[in-house]
Amino acid sequence: MFSWIGLAVVMLTASALLCQDALWGHWRSYVWNVRYAFNWDPGAAYLGTGLTLFDNRYATDGTFWPGHPGLPLMLLVHLLAKGMYLPYWLTHDRSTFADFAALRLTDIIIGARLMMTVLHLLSFAALYRVAMRVLENSATSFLAVLIYATTYSTLFYFNEISVEPLVVLFALLCFLCVWRFEDEMRRYRFKTAYLHAILGALCMALALYSKLLIMASIVLFVPAYIAVLGHRNARRDPLSRRAWLAGVGVFAGASALFLIGGALKINWTKFFRYWNDVPRAEMKLPSLAAQSDGTVIDAILTALKLAAEQLLNRFHPSFWAVENTRAGHGYVAEMGCTLLAVTGMIWLWYRYRAKRRFLIPIVVFSAMISPPILYKSLWHYYVVYYAFGAVFCAFAIEKLLRKLLAGRTSNKPVGAVKLYVLATVVVALLHSPGVVLVIDKHRFNSRQYHAWRPLYRALDEASDGETIAVKNAPPLDHLTGRITFYMGRNHPIRDALSRRIIRVRSLNGALIAKYNISRLVEFNPDGRTTLTEL
Repeated sequence: MFSWIGLAVVMLTASALLCQDALWGHWRSYVWNVRYAFNWDPGAAYLGTGLTLFDNRYATDGTFWPGHPGLPLMLLVHLLAKGMYLPYWLTHDRSTFADFAALRLTDIIIGARLMMTVLHLLSFAALYRVAMRVLENSATSFLAVLIYATTYSTLFYFNEISVEPLVVLFALLCFLCVWRFEDEMRRYRFKTAYLHAILGALCMALALYSKLLIMASIVLFVPAYIAVLGHRNARRDPLSRRAWLAGVGVFAGASALFLIGGALKINWTKFFRYWNDVPRAEMKLPSLAAQSDGTVIDAILTALKLAAEQLLNRFHPSFWAVENTRAGHGYVAEMGCTLLAVTGMIWLWYRYRAKRRFLIPIVVFSAMISPPILYKSLWHYYVVYYAFGAVFCAFAIEKLLRKLLAGRTSNKPVGAVKLYVLATVVVALLHSPGVVLVIDKHRFNSRQYHAWRPLYRALDEASDGETIAVKNAPPLDHLTGRITFYMGRNHPIRDALSRRIIRVRSLNGALIAKYNISRLVEFNPDGRTTLTEL
């Protein structure tokens, strides 16, 4: 219990401090002088669309984002913002949600970032339960949590408004629900088993809509896994055959309900257009039409050829070179833990046959999600691997340290405290490259943020009805970290923000009086930003 409290306090404190240090921004991030994607703080796509999720204009005005990835995250952001709006609405007459969001956007961002940290903690708790299933040792299971919590991707995203913790959380919960479903069926607790089948279907749908590109195969894996379990157990116990068939039916019905419900909120036309055009343009791939003769078969063969070429490029050493690629950062930061994870998995397979009932589905699922992950080769797509790998890595570290310490102490019992202190030190050493890279990323973001901090301070301090004038400033989308870009044209929240921030060439008394301008933020050619109170 104290370990969990300590971990939560450390993560929430660090998250709050980072919120104060670099909350907004639109800049291209660099980590160890390697260029990353644009940093659209604070998770512009998810926050902007989350605030407008149930607004019909979101689906009809040509907004860029089609509702995926991140539909569950958008829903959570929406519920958080509406929960913060409720007390404001009760105390401010005739205040609209758009006015509240424009006035208190900083508070919403901080709340969303802290919520992301809590979601990471929940994914740690789910990982702990999975590790307990496999390892049946609480200390080693918590070590697995520490290993995953200090991976490069987790440290990078632990308070970013992004979908990574939800993908891991719902994938792990889906496994736990299926395993609990099997347990309850064996004990003839059919109602409880059916409840876990429904929860498993919900988690499967939430995992899918959190990141469809990675989790697409989960809708094939989980039903097949449940069917295999049902066939195997019903064959052993013919009396429960009908109950197992009913359980499969409950899961199938619940899955259809949740999957259809999520599908109704996604603009599939825009979704497929986006995934046809944007990734191909980013990867500089020629169109299929330009390379095929127009027939369906040739188009399919051409697509497979292009995919094979991209996959082969991923195995070239230059692709993983740490000095020129983001993938190289992730590879180097997790290389030690990856090797130990493979060692631990093989060790478990050969020495503990009873564990294979858990290892087989984990390995099969990991293999099924591999093709799109390897094809894209984005370093943060490996989060599910890191979560499962942390279990095997913890097992390997614990066993190797026990053997090492037992050899040095002449067969004396190895102290648990000593063992796990050393294990924590080993984890810290293994992940030190990733920690250094993440610190460098935050250092760069902080420097960029402080250049624009006067604007965000002015927005925080200005009361309702006051306007901030900006001179020589970039567009509104950049000033808001591109949140407004995902709100759609002429959306009320975007309009409310544009009323709070007006672009001027010069100021005079008439303009100040007309717009109730209280502060002027000037973007200077030397990169400095100055704030003048009027």
